[in-house]
Amino acid sequence: MTSTVSFKDKLKQIFSVILWDLKGCKGSLMVYTILASVFTVIIFTLVFVLTADQTSFSPLFSTESSPKISLSEKMQVFQVISSGIIGFLTLIFAIIYTVQIFSYMHNKRKVDFYGSLPISRARLFLAKYGAAYLFSIIPMLVFMGIIAIASVCTGTLLLPQVTNMYVNFIVGTLACISAYGFLSACCGTTFNTVIMFIAVCACYPLSMVFVRAYIDAFFTGSYTGNFSDSFITNALNPISAYFGNNLIYWIIFSVVCIALGTLLIMKRRSERAQTSFAYYIPCHIIKVIVSFLAGMFLGTMFGAINVFGNGVGGFVFGFILASAPTFLIVHMIFYKGLKQIVRTIPIYAGLAVVVIVGVVLINLDVFGYNTYVPKSEDVKSAGLICSEYSTVGKNISKYYTKSAGDFTDEADIKSIINVHNEILTKKKTNTTSKAKFSSVWGSMLYNTLREYASDEIITVAYKLNSGRTVTRYYSKNLLEMAATFDYEPIDYTDDTYDVDYGYSSSGFTQIYTAAKPVLSSKPYIMKYSGVANAGLNEDFQVSSVTVHALTKTYSEDSVYSSTIENYGEYSYDEKEKDPKEIAEKNSIMNDINAAFKKDLEADTAYLNGVLYDPFALLYNDDIFYDSSNDEDSVYSFDSLKYIREKYSKDYVCKIQLTYTNYDPEKAKKFIFGTNSTEEYEYYFVPKSYTNTIEVLKKYGLLKADYTLNKNSEYFNVPEYGDYDTVYER
Repeated sequence: MTSTVSFKDKLKQIFSVILWDLKGCKGSLMVYTILASVFTVIIFTLVFVLTADQTSFSPLFSTESSPKISLSEKMQVFQVISSGIIGFLTLIFAIIYTVQIFSYMHNKRKVDFYGSLPISRARLFLAKYGAAYLFSIIPMLVFMGIIAIASVCTGTLLLPQVTNMYVNFIVGTLACISAYGFLSACCGTTFNTVIMFIAVCACYPLSMVFVRAYIDAFFTGSYTGNFSDSFITNALNPISAYFGNNLIYWIIFSVVCIALGTLLIMKRRSERAQTSFAYYIPCHIIKVIVSFLAGMFLGTMFGAINVFGNGVGGFVFGFILASAPTFLIVHMIFYKGLKQIVRTIPIYAGLAVVVIVGVVLINLDVFGYNTYVPKSEDVKSAGLICSEYSTVGKNISKYYTKSAGDFTDEADIKSIINVHNEILTKKKTNTTSKAKFSSVWGSMLYNTLREYASDEIITVAYKLNSGRTVTRYYSKNLLEMAATFDYEPIDYTDDTYDVDYGYSSSGFTQIYTAAKPVLSSKPYIMKYSGVANAGLNEDFQVSSVTVHALTKTYSEDSVYSSTIENYGEYSYDEKEKDPKEIAEKNSIMNDINAAFKKDLEADTAYLNGVLYDPFALLYNDDIFYDSSNDEDSVYSFDSLKYIREKYSKDYVCKIQLTYTNYDPEKAKKFIFGTNSTEEYEYYFVPKSYTNTIEVLKKYGLLKADYTLNKNSEYFNVPEYGDYDTVYER
């Protein structure tokens, strides 16, 4: 039968429903407004009043010479903190409004009442969606406007990151409301709907944490760095949309949930209200997720403590012991008893079989993932990146797959394969199932602290003749953790002392030694060094240049240096720097970098390990290897004297280049944190590098005889006097 209700009348019906729901949610809206107002005033007071006489937000570290906190900076702090609180309140109250508005579907009297109204089920359901969304978004946008107006009045615009926060809140609210509305259509009671929503938002992400940790622990060399923000990890957790994860997906997710919910509500029988479920599929999914999480927790624990003397046996026992009762308990909560329990047993049996068989297979490494190294004759090209010895390659995840095409020479391919074998033989990882299950817990901690933890990464990649690309991503922390859990004592006698590289008890020492032909090669430097990449994009720039050169001293070592730097606009003991001075220094540093890059590209007599020795970076922060304070420390890579004595007197200076790498992705997560990193590179410059020598002379860093110009404005005056004078005396 064709509807005779006009579009205008349909809008009136929807508007009437929204007004009706407004009366029911009036109390919650008032509480939201009060809380948001109070917290906004509190944050404003803390930021402006408590820091009125401070030069820093940390009074303990504030000094008279510290730069004063600007009004704009205070306002930006206020924007971020207050907006974060507004977003949190919006999340909480969006769920409260949604529970109140959709509760009518779980009450028979209300269902009958709404069914008697001259409005279709679909239109009523969509109107409820609209009401919940408007009640959540409009108050939030009002407070956003208040924050924006307060900022503009102080001459400060909203930070782009803050604007992005509100975009995330808008999408996140839509995702949460649509997900809850869909679950409401499937459930017969409000209790079941709330429990299912909490379970899917909490248990699914936690289950994915276990999945990621198992990949790290059982597949040595796998990369899971993007797992936390991936589609799979957050696919069923709409709250993650509040943090800006996969917004396009969540918009699509919301549309699908609204469409499916509307379709289900049109077919749902009225008598299903106040029963356990109107539709059972979501219930089975929730039971599987919760049971999986409980089983993985206890199974991993029992596997790690080696129950029955076998890690796998302990896992199987623990998984069944936890998952079976959990499945039963969740069923009893949803169904208020054991009704239909027999019909759902096959679902649990399928879960148990899949998980147990899967864990047994990956424990046995039946696919050979952990030990696979291709034969050189099967490799078309290969690549290797080390985070310690590549400035650009610090963000290895962006480069390691593409590196498979870096080297095509047979000798280079064999060197990379040799490094790969060195990793597998020296580390001896995951030799027992107990160590693997123990590593799962360690992997969880590592993944949680990955953003902050110091780690060393080596990746290898191969492009096979068959066209397949094989990659491995090895974390020093994860490898050593697995060995520790396996209770294997470290064999320090296996470490070597080499005058070229020094002694180190680090397990990666031999690996770095094996990798030297690749890491020190010209193709590697031209691909992953700062010199080759500086200035190619605005996120990666030279921030300082230090030149070490000989002077006419009796020490004949590079104890003097000159430095050009631009680390920031302010210095604690200086006024704001002149923008012209900053631009001039940037120009000089870029000229030096470009000149050296030009010389390096044209060099046909490149001497591996001397012009650029990546192993110098291993000791760049170690004072015991710093020849600047000890003329006899000739076995240091900081020593120009050592390089001249060992290789050639043609090396006239050493340049240290510092690069600032701005990370836009990190900036989205940490608004006031450090969104950039600084990396260092050392190069020894021979006389044949005429472009570099000439530009250093042009800017007064070197004299005509290749010695350091101590009269340069960039010369670093020694703190304890002129060494030349001391030696001459």
